[in-house]
Amino acid sequence: MSQVKMPTVLRPEHATVLNGWGVHAPDPAPRFREEDGRFVMVEAPEGWKTDYHPHSMYQVLMDARGFWRACYFAKQAIWDTRISVNSVETAVHTALFHLPSGLWEPRVVLGHRWILWTGTPGTLTEAQERASTYLLATYPEATDFNAYWDLAIPEGAKEHKVQV
Repeated sequence: MSQVKMPTVLRPEHATVLNGWGVHAPDPAPRFREEDGRFVMVEAPEGWKTDYHPHSMYQVLMDARGFWRACYFAKQAIWDTRISVNSVETAVHTALFHLPSGLWEPRVVLGHRWILWTGTPGTLTEAQERASTYLLATYPEATDFNAYWDLAIPEGAKEHKVQV
C-alpha cells in the first residue's frame, strides 16, 4: 500500500468511488464552512501518489499508471485557506483544446494524459457536441468510474497537455 495526501472534504459520492478504487477515504473533519478542511495521509493502492497540477492551486491523485483519478483545489494562504475536491475522474472523458485561431479542438482522452481521438475544430458548443457524441458511441460505459482504467494506450498516441 502507498500513503497519499487526501482532503477531508469529500462528498459521499466521491468517497464511495475512492473507496472502490482502494483509497481509504478519510472521515469528514469538523469544519465551519463546506470548503474548510485539511489534508490527511491515507492508504491507497501500491504506486499511487499525490502530485502537483500545472496550476499551482491544484493537486492530483495519480494512480500507478500515471493517470489522474481525482483533482483537489487547495488555497492555503494564511489569509484565505480553502480546500475542496474539484473532481473525481472517469478513465475516458472529453477534453477541449483552445486553438490560437479561436476555435476549439474536441478530444477524447484517457486519464487526462493520452489523446485517444481528435475531432474537427469548431465553436465551443460544436466541439463539446462532437466530443460527447464520439465518446458515448465508442466508450458506452464512459460514465462508470470503474470502466476503462485498464485500457491500453494506443500505439502512437500523443500526450494531452492540460491547459491552465
